[in-house]
Amino acid sequence: MGAFLLTGLGAVVGLLVGLTSVGSGTLFIVILTALFRISMRTIVGTDVAHSAILTAGAGLLHLGFGNVDLVLAANILVGSIPGVIVGSRLTVRVPERGLRAVVALALMAVGLKLL
Repeated sequence: MGAFLLTGLGAVVGLLVGLTSVGSGTLFIVILTALFRISMRTIVGTDVAHSAILTAGAGLLHLGFGNVDLVLAANILVGSIPGVIVGSRLTVRVPERGLRAVVALALMAVGLKLL
């Protein structure tokens, strides 16, 4: 897959994330799984690293526009940071097939909730 195609997909996903707040992880995991034959661990790790940078940029822009409730964000982070630490450690311990199943179930649950 060419860098040009990935850059274009990144632009579209970045636009959608900035506009709708739909998690880039949700979108990029589907794209990376469909287009590349790489392990789910690599997809998850790549997506988390990408999302951290993307989310920081989008968050700072929304903060500048006055669209952020800092107390709400802080309360969410209190639970999210330990969750990320535990999840990252589990990713390397869970078998590939199990990790794919967890990701698939999470994506299906989000999709059903949106319907």
